Amino acid sequence: MDGRGPYGLACVNCAKGKVKCVAMGNGEGCQRCHRLKKPCEPSQGIRKRESQNFNNPLMEEIDAKLDSVLELLQSAHLSPAPQPLLPQFFHRTPTPKLSGSSSSQANSTPTPQLPPATIPYEIPGDRDAEEALNLFRGRMLRLCPFVYLPPNLTPQQMQRERPFLFETMLAVTTRSIQEKIARGKEFKKALATAMVVENESSIDLLLGILTYVAWGYDQHVNRQSTLSRLMEMAVSIVHCLHLNKPAPSQANTLTLFGGSHSWPKIHYSTINPLEEKRAVLGCFLLASVISSYFEEMEPMRWTPMIEGYLKVVEENYEWSGDTALAAHVRLQLLAQRARQFRDEQETPISVPFFLKSFRPQLEVVRNALPSGAKKDDWILGHLHYVELAVHETAYSAQDAAPAPVGTVAPSVSPIGPDAIGCMWHSLQAIRSWWEVFHRYQTEDITLFTMFQWIQFARALVTLFRLSTHPAPDWDHEAVRKSTDILKIMDHVEWRLEQLCPDNNEAFPDDIFARLQFLARAMRAWTQMQFEGRGTQTDPEPEAEPEPQPQPQPQPTWEQMGGGPLVEGVQPVQIWNAPPNTIHVQPLQFPVQYNDPGWANGLVLPSQSPTAGMQF
Repeated sequence: MDGRGPYGLACVNCAKGKVKCVAMGNGEGCQRCHRLKKPCEPSQGIRKRESQNFNNPLMEEIDAKLDSVLELLQSAHLSPAPQPLLPQFFHRTPTPKLSGSSSSQANSTPTPQLPPATIPYEIPGDRDAEEALNLFRGRMLRLCPFVYLPPNLTPQQMQRERPFLFETMLAVTTRSIQEKIARGKEFKKALATAMVVENESSIDLLLGILTYVAWGYDQHVNRQSTLSRLMEMAVSIVHCLHLNKPAPSQANTLTLFGGSHSWPKIHYSTINPLEEKRAVLGCFLLASVISSYFEEMEPMRWTPMIEGYLKVVEENYEWSGDTALAAHVRLQLLAQRARQFRDEQETPISVPFFLKSFRPQLEVVRNALPSGAKKDDWILGHLHYVELAVHETAYSAQDAAPAPVGTVAPSVSPIGPDAIGCMWHSLQAIRSWWEVFHRYQTEDITLFTMFQWIQFARALVTLFRLSTHPAPDWDHEAVRKSTDILKIMDHVEWRLEQLCPDNNEAFPDDIFARLQFLARAMRAWTQMQFEGRGTQTDPEPEAEPEPQPQPQPQPTWEQMGGGPLVEGVQPVQIWNAPPNTIHVQPLQFPVQYNDPGWANGLVLPSQSPTAGMQF
């Protein structure tokens, strides 16, 4: 049997039966074919393969796409110009560096790039990255200094050492709404991949989250804000790195049976030991503010380890931001403790007892502020905000079950002298905060963090409630005369209008143009509420003249309706009780700004660009 070998060359019959083919001694066929009396035919040495049809249209389309990808790779490899920054956030694949980077690229593998048409925003170059870093480091971090960026830090070095923070910085320094939305989505996708899929926890991720929460304006550009969930992820990073309390000396887990008796050792930064401490303090500050505003998460717990961080930052500060950060944390810690003390009580507590506990603490924090901090308007604004929070919380401690907005009150009862005094102190704190706001430069509004917007919202909402409270022993007309909310809202709209770009677009793609449009609608809604309640309102102002090229002078505090600040409690005039059709507006009632339909009641035109936007 020609061609038959010991393996792989069985005859046709043995190959079909998948049995061993043993040749006859005389060479005439195999033993199995001879026994079955079948013709023994040798099989071919090479198997026949089914012919493949390469005329499939789908295969031709795939080949065309592969050819285009190869052309892009070849053009990128042959081009001597530096590669632009990736449009996506930091990934584990090799990331192209900005020009001037000291890292070697000789052995790096080129990363495939998407076609430029698929990128929803412009890729920043070296100059844009430098401008973004200067803005973020020189102006924005003064408001919430949870990270220190040295003056000699370059964008290339920051991209190499803190890639996630670098990409987040680019996302928060743009004023374009569409770019903010696109970069925000990329940020959240990258964050979910790093933390949920790859189970990573690092200071870089923590700083990136804090940056986006503070300046990302997520509550302004998206219908439903995700700031509470992002802050919970930031707090989880602090817990995973054991930055809030030391890790246990022994691990009570099943890893004991594998020989592990302790938690994995965490390697902290030895180059800058204050970096983790600043990040943890900034996480506590923003978590406390976000939790009190949205009411969707628990605040971060204050631990002895965090108290030690605060003392170290106060005693070993590297720049002026460390002093400001310590002052902000001290103030917000007091506001959080007052709120927690109220929530832990099963029965309503008396207003005098509450104020006797927390007013002295507020004075201690106020007197302990450094001399430079007492002249810092950002810290002074926080101080007046905490003062408002303490007095407003004291009144809400007595008001156990406030009536929802929009319901008809069956009766309106006097609230008593303790609540009256507390509400007047709240009014004085609001007046002080608006006086600080008046001292801000118009360009400073572009630097506002979520923290400043929360202060703005609480001061404005509480002032509206004080101006419309229906209690018979509360003189809301005196509130209107001392602090006119409509004039304040006019001033806010005027400030935002100065920041709007000078173009002919109906709805320009600028975040502050949208906010100015929303402020105008809120002012119109407030005017309607006063008219519906029978409250005296000022006559409609005359049409403003055409804007001039030169800068317009800012109105004074007195022109805004503000009189001299009064120390202590003001004498209250009794006025007749309103009819029962007046809606009750309790001083402390949570406004659901996270409700996507909250702005539907405003006076907005059709196709309004402010749908879903929040202050």
